[in-house]
Amino acid sequence: VDLLSTQWPGMDINSLELKDICKSVYFYKFVEKQNKKRLNNKIIERFQELWHILFENTYMVQTTLRHWQSFQEKLNDIDISSYDLIQIEDSYIAYRLFETKKRYLDMPMVVDLHNVNSLIEKRNFELAKGWRWRLYTWTEWKKMVNYEAKVFNTFDLNLTCSDQDKNIALKMAPRARLETISNGVDTEFFKPNGKFEPNTLVFLGSDWTPNVDGLLYFH
Repeated sequence: VDLLSTQWPGMDINSLELKDICKSVYFYKFVEKQNKKRLNNKIIERFQELWHILFENTYMVQTTLRHWQSFQEKLNDIDISSYDLIQIEDSYIAYRLFETKKRYLDMPMVVDLHNVNSLIEKRNFELAKGWRWRLYTWTEWKKMVNYEAKVFNTFDLNLTCSDQDKNIALKMAPRARLETISNGVDTEFFKPNGKFEPNTLVFLGSDWTPNVDGLLYFH
């Protein structure tokens, strides 16, 4: 197994344990986001919002485009034809392999869906307040539906975390191949050591909105 991943700022790529697990580990450079100056001109701000709604990718995809060139340059250095299978993590960056799939039609390619992101965008729309925010979230939802349908139909296999996600994805792309591999934990390896601290919770993850929602639910 070889790995291609982001070289995040401050990451020491020479000390990663992944190199003991993978045959080879490759990194493409993280590209810093260019901070746009906040404009006081409401007309220009509204025009930028309209431009995004009409012409740009859904925000979840749009924010990753700055890494595209860095990713492709590193991918071009790797002999793709030597692999039996390629897997990419999550749909919102799956576009990076669209052109690769066209060049290697016989190469099985799999996308591991951490979420069906269209469902997240749909929930954002349902919770949105005010006509501007509802318009924005509605277009984000619909753009994500069209984008993910293309992803599901492009890849040879799409892996979902639940049958609910699988069924939602099948409604978007009825001819796509989808299979469920439920999230789980190796309880033989990850198990209590006999020491307990009452009323405590350990969370290993990011501030991704569904994660925060889950923490607040249990809290």
